[in-house]
Amino acid sequence: MNKKLYTIKKWFIASRPWSFTASIIPVVLGGVLGFIYCMRNDKPFSFGLLFLILLGVLFLQAAVNFLNTYGDYVSGVDTVESAKTCPQLFDGSITPKQMKTAGIVMLFSSFIVGSFVSFLSESWLVFAFGMFGFIAAASYTTGFFPYKYKGLGLLVVFFAMGVGIVLPTCYALTGLLYLKAVWCGIPIGLLVAAILYANDLRDIEADKRAGIKTLAVFLGFKKGFIFYKGLYLFSYVIIYLGFICNLFPLTTILPFFLIPSLFQEFKKVKKNKNQNLDSLVFFSAEVHMFFGLLFIIGLLISGF
Repeated sequence: MNKKLYTIKKWFIASRPWSFTASIIPVVLGGVLGFIYCMRNDKPFSFGLLFLILLGVLFLQAAVNFLNTYGDYVSGVDTVESAKTCPQLFDGSITPKQMKTAGIVMLFSSFIVGSFVSFLSESWLVFAFGMFGFIAAASYTTGFFPYKYKGLGLLVVFFAMGVGIVLPTCYALTGLLYLKAVWCGIPIGLLVAAILYANDLRDIEADKRAGIKTLAVFLGFKKGFIFYKGLYLFSYVIIYLGFICNLFPLTTILPFFLIPSLFQEFKKVKKNKNQNLDSLVFFSAEVHMFFGLLFIIGLLISGF
């Protein structure tokens, strides 16, 4: 393989592109809310601005992924066995310094794009949300307060990857603080938290050995898995309440078609007695993606 192509592929894989849907879904959701609002009120909609928002959020996600790989490596959380999806620092294809530098470059790339979005939307609020995302990304496993190791990862990710993206995206496109954007961001944030929590369930023993405090370590697997299922339960409760309160149209019940697959996965994990939870992590990511897509489709069909 051409050396240049190999380098590009190496860094692309290190950025964990399979995780990008966690950023794409909330941005598209916020964009769809903004589009429907503009369409209904005969206002212009900027696809260019939406693209810039998506680009900035993807830069931020790549930064988190690079810095997480670096942080977990230098703190001793990751091992050769546990770092199956990000083995670059263990196989020597990327050095820790290079990984950290890549994370910093992505952080400031996101800052530049985010600042431009704030300028175009003429909103300090969009900038404030962007700075929250910047700090959250920079501090996940690095910096003076790596909050993942303090048991706060779930809470921060829930907000940052849910309401923290959906609301400012919609606001930047419409200039409106949309209550529906807040409500829409809650189930999406819960499902991103479920992805992170599935990782924590899988890594309970490794985190114990490394002295890392997570909610999963505190609860243990049995109670922790009940909490994991509760994240999905509350996601559906929010959709149902939104429908009952006339915030959501009937078509937003499309994600309910995923419920049988959820029960099937829960039974599978129970039967295997928490062995090989890698599949649970990927399943959580798939549910987030398909839940988000079905929800977005439901909004578009109804025109909200």
